[in-house]
Order: sequence, then structure tokens, then C-alpha cells
Amino acid sequence: MLADAVELLHCPRCTAAIQVEAGKVLACHNGHRHDIARQGYVNLLSTRAPVNADTPAMVAARLSYLGAGPHDAVRAALVERAGARVLDAGCGPGWYFSMLPATTRVVGLDLSAAAARHAARAHPRAAVLVCDLRRPWPVADQVIDTVWCVFAPRNPQEYRRVLAPGGELHVVIPAPDHLIELRDAGAVLGLQQEKETRLVEQLGATGWRPTWRHPIRHVVEPTEAMVDAVVAMGPSAHHHRVTAGPAATQLTISVVVLGFSPGPSE
Repeated sequence: MLADAVELLHCPRCTAAIQVEAGKVLACHNGHRHDIARQGYVNLLSTRAPVNADTPAMVAARLSYLGAGPHDAVRAALVERAGARVLDAGCGPGWYFSMLPATTRVVGLDLSAAAARHAARAHPRAAVLVCDLRRPWPVADQVIDTVWCVFAPRNPQEYRRVLAPGGELHVVIPAPDHLIELRDAGAVLGLQQEKETRLVEQLGATGWRPTWRHPIRHVVEPTEAMVDAVVAMGPSAHHHRVTAGPAATQLTISVVVLGFSPGPSE
């Protein structure tokens, strides 16, 4: 699977072209080598997993929550607008790119090895790498048609570098009333005020132009398991033991999908 997208990558140490050797190693001509895990992903972190990386329990909770269907419309909106070469920056377990056409070449980047184990098997032509999204990416210049950032840290400089001419950035953020029932109950963290306005301003400061906006909102009747999963998959799970979520008879799913194009380089 990784070999189908390897030409979109470069060596994380020297930026030379990289290839798969014997199905077990990513290697460049300068002798830099990186082992491919048996699940098919490559861990490029030189240290132990950071404390803010999703744990196996958090990944399982995320898959349980997403599998219940609350974000199906979000995934459909992303897939509909995706190009032939997609980079999911902060891909988690690969749930969003799993429904891309089999012909699409995919690069998935995430900080969590636990998430990468699932993501590497989520699509037949995916190259999944564990790395820090805040640092330079192991991706070649101008080879990506669509970059996704779904509830993930942003790196505008790397977005611009990897996008091919005519490429787009698609960002998914929560709307103010997303999961409002759980936020009001204190079960999940609150949201930054005016998040969308701040996002457009921050990206605009580095030359990105908003091109389209697609809000998605619906209310679901959650099961207890779904509420427990959404609580257990979030960042608060890093700081305290997560118990059962609060009783909730409805759950508001409210997000905004935004498209951006890069302006001229400075």
C-alpha cells in the first residue's frame, strides 16, 4: 500500500527521493533508512510518543464514535471535492480518507502511532507516517492536489509547499454549537470564541484565500456508547480518567468545512 504513494514522499532527513526496499524499509540514495512497521506505516519520530498523541484507547473510542455515523456528511463533503492526490494532515485512524476512490493516492500524517496502525489499512493506496505536524513534513514539493486538516494542528507553510498548482486546502472546524450538550455539561472541552473568524484571519496572514464554505449541522439521538466514546476520544482523556459520559437525549453535530487557495508566494 505504501509503495503506491511513495513517490509523493521525500526523505525526512535530507529531502532526497525515497523508495520502498524489499517491502520493509523506506530508503534514500544517501543511506537514510526508516523501517516499515508490519501494519504498513512508518514512525519517523526519534523519541517516544509525545504525551499529546492519541492513545490506543482514544483511537478505539474515536472509531466507535465515527462508526456510529455522526460525521458521515462531513466525510462525504471532503471526498466529493478531493483531488487525485490527497494529504490528510492529522489523519487519525484514517476514517475520513477511507472512502476515497481506490485510484486516489493518499498520504496520512499523524502524531499517534496507535492511530497510524489503523490508518495504514484504511485505504489501498495510502502512505501513513507518524510525525510532528508542526515540523517540516516528509512530503515532496508540489505533489498534492488536496490537503485536509480535520480538527488538527495547522501548518500553513507546509500546506503551500506540498500543494501542486491549482491545489486546495480543506479545513474542518467545529461550529459554536458543536456537541453543545456535552460542552454545557462540562464533559468535553469548550471552544475558542469566533473560531472561524480567527482561522480565516490566521491563514490570510500567510496568503491563504477562502474560496468556499460548507456548513453541516444535524441533531442525532445518541446511544450511551456514542456519548461515552465522544468523551473518551477527546483531549481531556490525556488529563484524567474518563468515566461514563453524561446522559444525553440529543447531540448536536455542527461543523464548517472551508476551502482555501494559496495566494502568491512572498
